[in-house]
Amino acid sequence: MKGYIKAIEERNSPNPVEEALDAVLEQRFKLFNKSSKDLADLETGSVQTAITSQPYHEMRKYPKGVSNDKIPFGQEPTTDEFIKRSVEFYSGVKRVLKDYGSLFVNLGESYNDGVSSLTTHKFAVEMVKDGWYLVQSLKWRKLNTKPQGKIRRLRPVTEEIFHFVKNNESFKYKEPVFWSRDEKITTQTGCNDENPGDHRVSPLKFSLKRPRVSFTDFLDSQHVQGVIEGCAFNWSKLKKIDPTFIHVAPAPDYLPIIPILMTTDVGDTVLDIFSGSGTFLDTALRLGRNGVGFDTDPNSIKFSEKRLVLALKEEISIDELYRIESQYFLNAA
Repeated sequence: MKGYIKAIEERNSPNPVEEALDAVLEQRFKLFNKSSKDLADLETGSVQTAITSQPYHEMRKYPKGVSNDKIPFGQEPTTDEFIKRSVEFYSGVKRVLKDYGSLFVNLGESYNDGVSSLTTHKFAVEMVKDGWYLVQSLKWRKLNTKPQGKIRRLRPVTEEIFHFVKNNESFKYKEPVFWSRDEKITTQTGCNDENPGDHRVSPLKFSLKRPRVSFTDFLDSQHVQGVIEGCAFNWSKLKKIDPTFIHVAPAPDYLPIIPILMTTDVGDTVLDIFSGSGTFLDTALRLGRNGVGFDTDPNSIKFSEKRLVLALKEEISIDELYRIESQYFLNAA
């Protein structure tokens, strides 16, 4: 199959054979240009893990797309209304999730009049009231957060990733294992979060560089359990697919790696109810899982279709996936 795909890619123009191949690849994922409040398209108990980065409260204005909501999600007048609406979305997820499945929700704190609105705390409490079990709250620590203007608090550098389950006694879970190993660390000119043009600025800056040549290097770097570290989103990845596409809040593709690997097996289905540019589904497909996404923005759906077909052509081999999982996770299949 890989040789066949490579031969087709070497041709100069699209043809019926290539279109037919893409149609076969797309059977690994489904995208719906509609609100995820209605998950009637999905069968009960068909999803192993749902993972999403939902809209934050009063942070950004998203494209309305096909949504008929009078108030866009995330623009509710009060935090309590936003929390209530958020919980309603996940009530539908509960039906399509397997009894031993997991739900991961990335949500950042919001602020009103300069003080915390306790959004993430209230969200966790209301989800538990709605019947979910909170396994834990993972921390996403962003290494290159943008400076914020006139705020009378330390700049926030972490966000929450809540891990919920339907059944607290029998949810699927593979324990990540971490260990120290000798590493070759070198110096590089410039800082990791600079633009290429910054390297010409004098005086020169230097920083430590740890070689990263594969997916396993990312797993090696996550030494602190319960904390996922990494830089903010890299736009160049999307520009290579479609230089005209813009999304207001793209997430980094490393964010769902550990949640997906520790709660799913190869061939399981991963759902993102706010799929946006398709980042989490892209990661799921490259890890040998299937993906389902919902988004009200038609431009995001069209872009995701291109991205996910490409992801399937570049996914990690099954043998390599099994090797990685057996090396980094206990009780891996």
